[in-house]
This record gives sequence, C-alpha cells and structure tokens, in this order.
Amino acid sequence: MAFVVDHFIFRAPASLIWQTVGDFGSIGSWLPDVVDCQVIGSGVGAERVVTFLDGFQSQERLLNLEPEQRTLSYLLLTDTALQNCVSTMLVRDLGGGYCELVWTYSFTAAGIPMIEAKAIVAGALASGGAALQTHYQNLHLVRTC
Repeated sequence: MAFVVDHFIFRAPASLIWQTVGDFGSIGSWLPDVVDCQVIGSGVGAERVVTFLDGFQSQERLLNLEPEQRTLSYLLLTDTALQNCVSTMLVRDLGGGYCELVWTYSFTAAGIPMIEAKAIVAGALASGGAALQTHYQNLHLVRTC
C-alpha cells in the first residue's frame, strides 16, 4: 500500500474551504477538467460519476463524511491502475485566518510501477490544489511539502 499526501494552506476560514470540498457532488464547481458530476444517493454510501473533459469517467463511493471534523473519504470504484484507492480530504483550522487542506491518497498499483503511480497521484493532487487556488482567486495558497 502506498500513500501520497499533499498540504495546501489557505488564508481563509476552514468553514469556507470545507463548504467547497465537503460537498461530494460539487467537484465540478472547482475542478475545471470536470464537465459533469452525477450523484446517486446521499450521505455515506452515496456514489458519484465524474466525467472529465477527455471523456474519462470516474465512479467513486463516499466512505466517510464527518462535517464537524471537516473530513471526508471516498473510494475509487473505476478499474484503473490505482487499486483499493481511497482519497481523504481534511480541512484543519490553523487560527489567524488560515486553514490547511490535507489531501491523502492510499492505493496499490496494478500494471504500472509504483513510482509511476505515485507520480500520477502527486500530479493530480497538485492540480487539484491549483484548481482550488483559482476557485478562490482572492485567497492566497501556500504550498507546503
């Protein structure tokens, strides 16, 4: 099992960033490569089908949703080179008008070397963080390692 983690610090209240990432069906509002998102069901167990500009569709199931802790996790159901892939997003209040998004992927690689799988995930996380930065153009995003 591999883990890839990225951290994004925003000059914004945690509640504001959570409103965006905590809504399982709103990914298309902040990730520009998403052209459609259909959600079936609600709450834990809900599934979404995310359609991207290139036509790729990703099916995902909400595994955990804890608004009080500002965290959610979802499982990738689509057959890809990332198997048993779980993504977790946690928004933490840092005080002083700042918050942190901790975005984690855990997975096994199938059919490609692990180093390539990690690079794919790291790129997706960086792209997602940049998309949130664009979504909140008046906020500052500071990348951390």
